Amino acid sequence: MTIELIVLAGFLTVLLGRWMLGTWFNHIGIYGAIWSATLGLFHVGLIHYYPLESETWLVIIAGWLAFLLGSASMVAVRFALADASARDEFSGSPASEDSLRRFAWVLWILNAVITAEAIHHFRVISDLIGGISNFNRVANVLYFLRVKQEIPGMIPYLGSAGFAACLLAGVYTSRKGRITLVSLMPLVVTIAESVLNMSRGTMIIGGVLFASGYTVSKGKGPTVARHTQTHLARRIITITLALALFVLGIEFVRSSRGINEQYNAAGSDLTKLKGGSFITPSVVFYASSSYGVLNQYLKKRDEDVVMGAYTLAPFWRLLAKFGFETYIPQVQPFYLTPITANNGTYLRELDADFGTAGMVAGPYLMGFLGSLFLFRARKTQKLVDMMILGHIYVVVALSLWLMATQWGYWLASLLFGLGLGYGIDRFRVKTTHV
Repeated sequence: MTIELIVLAGFLTVLLGRWMLGTWFNHIGIYGAIWSATLGLFHVGLIHYYPLESETWLVIIAGWLAFLLGSASMVAVRFALADASARDEFSGSPASEDSLRRFAWVLWILNAVITAEAIHHFRVISDLIGGISNFNRVANVLYFLRVKQEIPGMIPYLGSAGFAACLLAGVYTSRKGRITLVSLMPLVVTIAESVLNMSRGTMIIGGVLFASGYTVSKGKGPTVARHTQTHLARRIITITLALALFVLGIEFVRSSRGINEQYNAAGSDLTKLKGGSFITPSVVFYASSSYGVLNQYLKKRDEDVVMGAYTLAPFWRLLAKFGFETYIPQVQPFYLTPITANNGTYLRELDADFGTAGMVAGPYLMGFLGSLFLFRARKTQKLVDMMILGHIYVVVALSLWLMATQWGYWLASLLFGLGLGYGIDRFRVKTTHV
């Protein structure tokens, strides 16, 4: 009965998001789909986790409801201010061929920068391991070095420009009406960088940002006939190709890192998946273990950290570079679930940062800002609004594991994207009035 209720809650959440926001791809739907699917996976019995305590259930439900309430609050504010224009209508004139050409040139320049950085990254890794032919044998070592930030010769945060490029690629693809080489390159480079870093999280960031730009800018292309079979086919091909690239990249990282696929607490059905691809014991574990960690954390609550340690980690790490004792480790404490794990959802980190109030205020604010910038981005079609919205979506998509704002490259991507978006927006306004 528990699993049925979880699935029903997720289904109703997705429908609620579609009804309130007028689009299937939105922060409410992302939250409901991810949390219901993984919470159901936790309870299906493939891994024999310790049962969730009543307090854990209360925290999960309260965070979920607070997120929905925050999202709905912005919808209510919008209607109260009589700004209830049709949800699926976009302001501004369709993109002209000249504006698309300028957009393409910006993407080509970005592609050149991130490709050069990826080549440098490749050379650094190759020199470190004595040739790229040794990559598969030492991939797990590279992962631990990357987590500890001990790979010498890397250019800090320059690769984050690739994330912003993914969002721009999504916008361009939507306005152009089809995927092209210039919009495909940011995806390919981001995946390549993620493979070199042995990081699946960075692929998720790139994929979510591309999808955000693609969906919020839909229907602006000058030659695209909406609601036609050709247009629909192109959109399906584009989404399928992008999704396939990221799924293959994530699977390559999983298979190369030498991740343990043998768990003592695994059920017989899960053990049968050992040696397979895509759906393996480790995939099931990483998709469901966060609830077990949250459960054990709430029992102990023994993490003594400064206020905002996880949420504002880049700020505290910056202060540490100036001699302050504020460094926040890249890896969170581990808990026995009974399998050892350390990601305990964003709720665990909000509680450690701000106490019980943080586990309610954090989801509420995330939902409110998601709705706010979705409406803004859809109405203004400004890249600044799209960048903020896309990075909020990243936080929502990763909320199952952690608070994404603690990653320096999430913040670097946001800041770079805002600067780039501001410049493009201003140039568009100037050319419009000439």
